[in-house]
Amino acid sequence: MKKFVWAVVLPSVVIIMTLLGGLECYLRSIPNDYKIQKDYVESHADSLKVLVMGSSATSRGVLPRYFDVQPAYNCAYSARSIDYDYYILKKYIDSMDSLKYLVLDMNYDRLWWKMGPDNRTATYLKYYSIYWGITLYKGFDSQFEISTSFTDIPGLKYKYKKSQLEYDGYQAGGIEEYDEQKWKSHAKERMAETVLEDKVKEKNNFEDNLSCLKGIIELCQEKNVQVVMVWVPVDTIISNLFDDQRVQIINRTMDELQKEYSNFNYYDLVKDTTFNHADMMNVDHLNRQGAIKLTKMINDYINDVEKN
Repeated sequence: MKKFVWAVVLPSVVIIMTLLGGLECYLRSIPNDYKIQKDYVESHADSLKVLVMGSSATSRGVLPRYFDVQPAYNCAYSARSIDYDYYILKKYIDSMDSLKYLVLDMNYDRLWWKMGPDNRTATYLKYYSIYWGITLYKGFDSQFEISTSFTDIPGLKYKYKKSQLEYDGYQAGGIEEYDEQKWKSHAKERMAETVLEDKVKEKNNFEDNLSCLKGIIELCQEKNVQVVMVWVPVDTIISNLFDDQRVQIINRTMDELQKEYSNFNYYDLVKDTTFNHADMMNVDHLNRQGAIKLTKMINDYINDVEKN
């Protein structure tokens, strides 16, 4: 039996582990958006003056090239929750001696949403662990590329397609025209994707996320950085479905933060009537035209601050 183990089993294990290790190294060598963002922030940390963070609302809604204050970069990314924003900023802010403005997004579920192993972002966790060096969840699935690469086929395909990130970090979207009829029929389904049914978890997430948001503001305060938080415009098809109580909680929380922190600035543009279907990629994301319009509005605010 021992001879069999030494002659067959152990060599087989070594071969399998070597193949898996090689595959892991290969998958990590493929360029991806997370690595591109991390490398840019890391190599330009000391020169950046405007940094955009947040989820898809800002990754697709803010074009840093339209800021007059430069250099500026969009480090937001789809589905990212605010706890990851906090830990990314915490990791690099000491090196950001030139940073003057941090732009963040507010959206309907921003204070309640968390990436995690129990929702649709389970396969995203490994990217933050591997490429950003931020591990908030332990386990094989959140540590290695091979853990989910072959069960998450869309994710594997994503690694082989050209990055959607442009030179200033803007995450380009589709070019198809906005389909109003489609979104009228899918709006409630879209809303259901963002609302938790577990009230205990929802409460805990809110408290944790608010703590992270305060942490971001305080990190910026120490570096004399202005935080500009914007509730990015969405189509009325979706905003008409907003729960009034949740909206009140968001606005009350933002008002309290503005009173508490002199470097925190909140702009509620979610129902801004200057945005219309021509500015939308889908029901809750701006297209390039809308992103240019929003960026110029934020730029006007920054220029006003620069004058004072």
